[in-house]
Amino acid sequence: MRALPSGTVTFLFTDIDGSTRLWDRFPAQMRVALARHDALMREVIASHDGHVFKTVGDAFCAAFARPADALAAARAAQRALVAEPWPAPIAITVRMALHSGNADLRDGDYFGPPLNRIARLLSAGHGGQVLVSRAARELLGDVLADEVSLRDMGVQRLKDLSRPEHVYQLVDPALASEFPPRTKMEPIPPYCPCWTALTPGDWRRSSMTPTRSCRALNGMRVMAELACWRGVGIPVAVTVTCVTIEATLNVALRVTRSVRPP
Repeated sequence: MRALPSGTVTFLFTDIDGSTRLWDRFPAQMRVALARHDALMREVIASHDGHVFKTVGDAFCAAFARPADALAAARAAQRALVAEPWPAPIAITVRMALHSGNADLRDGDYFGPPLNRIARLLSAGHGGQVLVSRAARELLGDVLADEVSLRDMGVQRLKDLSRPEHVYQLVDPALASEFPPRTKMEPIPPYCPCWTALTPGDWRRSSMTPTRSCRALNGMRVMAELACWRGVGIPVAVTVTCVTIEATLNVALRVTRSVRPP
């Protein structure tokens, strides 16, 4: 048995769309279809140097050492699923998601935030759709197969995750590429009606500055309420303009008061 990849791993999660409804209405056909689906997924994943480390019902969880292999496996699997003659009257469609990260490997399974993120990304997809996280997209770089592209779907909010995700979609001329929006994935507006008070900390003991602290919030849904910062015994004026802060953080800014340490 091959060793599971460690370090930075690219995960491929898959799930049959609407399987509960199909099992309820066509149990006999689904027994045949599920057996073929499972064999197809295992064959495609193994042929692209992937490792199936878990199955839950009709969902597959696979790990790849190379992100290009994970994307190629997803593409090949979707093409095979489209070409498969499923038992009438059903047609199996599978949602897929790719995400890369460092997860804890223990007893043949992976644990940690990357698994939570890809699970939420997967649930936001449609049958026949392949969604790719920003982390996986960055590792893929420009190494894409001919006629394949990744459509930028913007920054989306995923259920139960505080950090939004920049989502991409695999586009292949042999596959469907237009899907309706999902309620589990919501675009982040350019300005968010959330307030937070930014505390300055002790600049004398810390390497942080007001500007660097602001930039550390990049990607958070915040509205900064700020006029000037004062460290312990060291007055610190905010010299960053409103326009610069808004451009850096993509937040709405209100300069109304001084914030001082207790």
